[in-house]
Amino acid sequence: LLRGNHETNYESWLATPKMYSQEEIDRGLITEEKVDERKKEIKKHVKLTRSSNKYLRELKAKVSEEEFNDFTTKLTDILRRVQDVFMFTVQGQEYVVTHGGIVANVLNYRDTGSMINFSADAMIRGVGTYDDNIDEIYNQQMLDREEFGTDKTVIQIHGHRNTPDVDVLEFPYSINVEQGISDGGYLGAVEIDVATGNVKDVSLKNNNYRL
Repeated sequence: LLRGNHETNYESWLATPKMYSQEEIDRGLITEEKVDERKKEIKKHVKLTRSSNKYLRELKAKVSEEEFNDFTTKLTDILRRVQDVFMFTVQGQEYVVTHGGIVANVLNYRDTGSMINFSADAMIRGVGTYDDNIDEIYNQQMLDREEFGTDKTVIQIHGHRNTPDVDVLEFPYSINVEQGISDGGYLGAVEIDVATGNVKDVSLKNNNYRL
């Protein structure tokens, strides 16, 4: 499971501290200064939860307290298992998977030979701007990989952004599975044959979407 921007929203929500009880305040167990600090901390987490605040409010209004607590427990369990990057090899071909999409030179970040010190936030939200054609950029960098001192090819797979509207397999070294699922497009997906290494587009049409 990969961490994306929505996962960070929910992580922030789950980490939101609770306000001190009125009883604690009335009994003078908590100073006004600490109450103000806690209010600021809660406000910060609400801001970082971003658009997910609306969904959480709507969900809480629709279900019972028990069901909402169950949702919270399951969400916590899922988020314990998410990671920022996943790398694997099929038939000798290396792949790197992030949510937001990266550029090729970070595969050897600061000459470390890896991405060990590279920003997790950049992997989540993507390198560059949201509108950058990251697939074209990454693909060209792979074609020019000798400039980075390597002859190794690494194919990236990412989602999150696709303003240029590229197809899933439009570029040989960059696979984009963001195919407009939220607006009636496709749930982008690929299938990699472990026996041959062949990559197949198996995206699914979404017929239930927001207006």
